[in-house]
Amino acid sequence: MKVKEGKKSYLRDDIANLLLNDPYCKDYLASIIAAILPFNKKYILDNLEYMNTKLYENIHQKHSEADSIFEIPDGYINIELNYNDYKEGRIKNTVYVLHLLLRQTKPSEPYSKIKKVWQINLNNYDYYGKKEFIYHSIVMESKYHLPRENLIEIIDVNLDFLFTLGYNDIKKLKENDLAWLLYVFVCKDEKLRKKIYKEDEMIKRVGEKLKELNGKYDEDLFYDKEEFKKRAAYLQGIQDYKLEVAKSMIKEMPEINIDTLMRITHLTKEEIESLQKEINSKK
Repeated sequence: MKVKEGKKSYLRDDIANLLLNDPYCKDYLASIIAAILPFNKKYILDNLEYMNTKLYENIHQKHSEADSIFEIPDGYINIELNYNDYKEGRIKNTVYVLHLLLRQTKPSEPYSKIKKVWQINLNNYDYYGKKEFIYHSIVMESKYHLPRENLIEIIDVNLDFLFTLGYNDIKKLKENDLAWLLYVFVCKDEKLRKKIYKEDEMIKRVGEKLKELNGKYDEDLFYDKEEFKKRAAYLQGIQDYKLEVAKSMIKEMPEINIDTLMRITHLTKEEIESLQKEINSKK
């Protein structure tokens, strides 16, 4: 059973930005990162911090906001979703990496404190055209292929590759394999999806979030972008309101427990713990 080539995945930038930045799907995000970078999932879950996606404040520079930026003790991870392939987009993604390095160069800090930047590009196309699923790029000397300072690594994931896989190919993979994790975004056959992922709780949550964001998980490869933006803004408004309610309750009733907050606000445990951490850091 093969999936036809030439289609776009469900992982559009509008949807993916909200999905990957949602603490409700943090374990899925951690699984993707752990499948690409040399860290285990538990380490990612325990240490991953959501960062402000604003790269710089200079109004004379364009493309000042990245899709998703995260921090771990070892460095920064920028995940970019590239639905279409165009030259300016490729250059823009490279510029993001440089800005993530530059914003670490504070006058009071030595250069030795600068942490590595990993850029993960989830592309709906084959960046190098070599029919590989993943490409790793680093800065190196061209003749001897000797790497320079280990500060930059760019990983291009070819989602188009997944359209060449079928049920038997995916079933051979382990559940922590990147292709297994991302195949959900190219498999349009609902029965086939359920057969592959069965009752996997993590993938189920991803599916729920996609339905909430998109409303048409099994169709709508061509979509009204403006309408989606309105829907996303509405959902984000609800989320912001819930966060503000929880924040006020934590400030007014420091003794309130997490279970009560979860029941009242319908926020996740991770979201509430993040709010508590933010409030305590400002005391």
